[in-house]
Amino acid sequence: MGIYLAVSLLSGSPAHAQQDPKSQLQLGINYFQQEEFDKAAEVLEQLLKSNPNERNAYNYLYAAYSRLGDFKRAESTAA
Repeated sequence: MGIYLAVSLLSGSPAHAQQDPKSQLQLGINYFQQEEFDKAAEVLEQLLKSNPNERNAYNYLYAAYSRLGDFKRAESTAA
């Protein structure tokens, strides 16, 4: 996963579309940790479409929206 993830990050390709849920979550977390909150939100939103019970994705999505200043969307993820 490490090499694939690194290549995906460097190439800017939407690799999260083909990844398994665990890898997709990790990619979202990596973007969040790199303070790329818009990319983190995009990946996490995609993950939650197919895995709506992924609690960690909601936590990071809430935090990403908050860091982007989009408090309305952040609030909607906490519901």
